[in-house]
Amino acid sequence: MGKFTRGFVLGALAAGAWTLFNVKQDGATTRRQLKSYVNDFCQDSQQLGQDTCRIRQALHDVTDKGLPLLQSTVGEVQTLFRRFQESNGPRIRRTQEKVEKLNSDLEEAQENVNKS
Repeated sequence: MGKFTRGFVLGALAAGAWTLFNVKQDGATTRRQLKSYVNDFCQDSQQLGQDTCRIRQALHDVTDKGLPLLQSTVGEVQTLFRRFQESNGPRIRRTQEKVEKLNSDLEEAQENVNKS
């Protein structure tokens, strides 16, 4: 145990002892309060342990079940997107070419209108 930790523990014990000897209530009341504090601490510790176990289990479930499912889904979406590009690529190119042709025809018609 390091010097700081040892000093901290000894200081906490000394402060606790001083508080117990200088408290302005009878011993039975002090014992009841201490017992209540200890019981609350134990219940809180148990609850914290249970919550930690539930969190660990949830993380385990996500990594065991969720991650493979996510990877599978991403793979399927990529495959579908690739197929979409392959099957619709020619259509998209033709549409782009027609749009470019329409734009050039429109510019040409506008120039003709401006000349007359």
